[in-house]
Amino acid sequence: MRTPSLMGRLFVVPAVLVALFICLSVVVLLFGGLSVGQRPTIFELLQTIERGSGRHTAGVMLMPRDREVWQAAQELASRLLRKEQELTPIEIDEAVTRIERILREMPTTSADEDDARQPKRLFLTLALARLGTDEAIRVVGEFLNSDDAMVRQFALRGLVELRDRPPVQSYVPRMLELLNDPSHEVQMIACLAVGSIAAPKDLSAIRALREKLAADREVQWNAALALARLASAAGKPVLLNMLSRPYWEKTRVEYVDGSRPVDRSLTEAEVSGYLRASVEAAGGLADADVRSAIRALGSDRSADVRAAVRTALSGPPDAPASAS
Repeated sequence: MRTPSLMGRLFVVPAVLVALFICLSVVVLLFGGLSVGQRPTIFELLQTIERGSGRHTAGVMLMPRDREVWQAAQELASRLLRKEQELTPIEIDEAVTRIERILREMPTTSADEDDARQPKRLFLTLALARLGTDEAIRVVGEFLNSDDAMVRQFALRGLVELRDRPPVQSYVPRMLELLNDPSHEVQMIACLAVGSIAAPKDLSAIRALREKLAADREVQWNAALALARLASAAGKPVLLNMLSRPYWEKTRVEYVDGSRPVDRSLTEAEVSGYLRASVEAAGGLADADVRSAIRALGSDRSADVRAAVRTALSGPPDAPASAS
């Protein structure tokens, strides 16, 4: 059993990262927002992060200073979704420089360590990506070569944020290499990144993802979703399972929470979330069996799943599915 990091426990299912679109609202629910009062500027948030002592404790019981820094990084990432409203072009360049410096000065992390720096690093990487400059892309891309598996994970996640920027395509070959990373979690996120960034029907990407269909189940799931997004039905057997509510309801996850072993089924919210992610990924495939499985979810008890089905079936598939 793999021991989940702090990040794993915060995002509910430690070993299952299907789709991996991390929801920032989960963090708000767990820790609340920043203190009520005048909203800090972007550079005041950066000052808070730069002053952070880096102290941390095990588990989610963060020290007050850690919590302030953690939340400042979260708010920074959230507000930079609207960077044009927050910063001038010159200020954007300054913010890129300062966030890069913070990230480079952060100590490396251990895969077995409960480290409060992990969410801080994630949010800072997302913030850097959301600044969207060529320099930001270069820095995030460079982190793909870090010796720290956590840094490689977050760099991949940052590049997914930048997937519509043409320079990001140049990192696809490195992402394909990371499909065989020593870290199981990096492999999962690399599947997501390749499926989001590679060109549809990219044969080299499809071949690399097909090899991951023989990997552990979490990597299989992410590989199948990525293949579907690349208009390939090569992951069809896995995908059909993922489009079945009974399949997810029978799935169990095992992990260690602190010193306590946990073996449980997925929650209703998790099942619905994975069904929705599967429908959204498979919606562009023209494969008859896949379309039938999606259609069968049209009466699912989850309103979110039903909405995803309606969207998936609202028009013709993008293209006939390739079996390659």
